[in-house]
Amino acid sequence: MKSGPHTGGMRFIFVSCVLVLAGCATSTEPATADDSARAQLGTEFTLSLGDTIRLNGSPHRVKFVQVLEDSRCPVETACIWEGNARIQIAVDATVMELNTSSRFPKLTDALGLIFELRKLEPAPRADTPTTGYRATLFASKP
Repeated sequence: MKSGPHTGGMRFIFVSCVLVLAGCATSTEPATADDSARAQLGTEFTLSLGDTIRLNGSPHRVKFVQVLEDSRCPVETACIWEGNARIQIAVDATVMELNTSSRFPKLTDALGLIFELRKLEPAPRADTPTTGYRATLFASKP
């Protein structure tokens, strides 16, 4: 390789580019349940749609996956029956459904724990699509 007055400058530019690219390659993934949110077994906890939480006292993580249906009676509306909201949660890789109506399963057991849907907010409104769902759950040992 030929050495000259510009060789050192080229190395500096090359090394600088490598360092800049390495900095751009850092992860922009959101924090996982291991890094942030935790809940204690035997107490209520609330998850926003898409959020995950680690359960202290167990090796499991719970994720609020989706709202499968929401036929609850809208606020300030007279209805014949209460309706039902059905949600899907994932406990690690196990997916389960829970309901708001007592006519359907509000709790289930999986992986040695019992999971119960205590509340789903916000309540639907007749004039507006429901967004910003938050599920209040309870997890306990049998």
